[in-house]
Amino acid sequence: MGNHTSRQRRSTEKSVDLPPALVMPWEYLQRRFGLSSQSGNNMSNIVLNHDEHGRHIFKINAGLSDSVLRSEEAFSGIFYNCERLGLSIYYHVVLSVICFERRDAPACAAQVAAITAQLGPLLRQYYGALHDGVVKRSEWLSHVQGFFGWGVGHLDQNGDWIKYDGLSGNQALVFMVLDAFLGIEPYLSALNQERNVPARQRALCRALERNSFRGRLTKEMKEE
Repeated sequence: MGNHTSRQRRSTEKSVDLPPALVMPWEYLQRRFGLSSQSGNNMSNIVLNHDEHGRHIFKINAGLSDSVLRSEEAFSGIFYNCERLGLSIYYHVVLSVICFERRDAPACAAQVAAITAQLGPLLRQYYGALHDGVVKRSEWLSHVQGFFGWGVGHLDQNGDWIKYDGLSGNQALVFMVLDAFLGIEPYLSALNQERNVPARQRALCRALERNSFRGRLTKEMKEE
């Protein structure tokens, strides 16, 4: 009896029965944004959890120590600032593709130079905050990232167990865009992209993959 109860408890902990008041609006949002993850993603849980002035809105660790709150806010700010600084990079990425297709090499080079210049501040703020002096390692997993780990799932219509990985920094749009633009294979599998990345973000990355000109540079320069 005791062993059976223990096994049942371990099995139950793999899923969470949420009330319809939460399930119904969440399923609508899943359809609206074109992803199936039950745990949200980097964009919904972190980037959009800031107001128009960049202030962090909903706190996970309200009521805990100032140190924990500072780690939480610093961690969320890393990805918010990545997208804030990434907007102009997206703009120049698109313009560089347009210039390349028009065979306007000087204009294309200028756009790539603009991307390079703006990438520096983005990476500096990323690496400048993602260390123990700002986001304490002792608080990161237990109070910050761990909350988004999720790690539970559900049985689908075919009776197969579906488990979601939760939020991860590899879902950040700016890094997916750079990989696509440079012709680098995506870090996330196709399945995890469909589960965790909004449909329009996936479409943007697929378009940039199709139009990546990095691999064409040597060939086309030789032809000219």
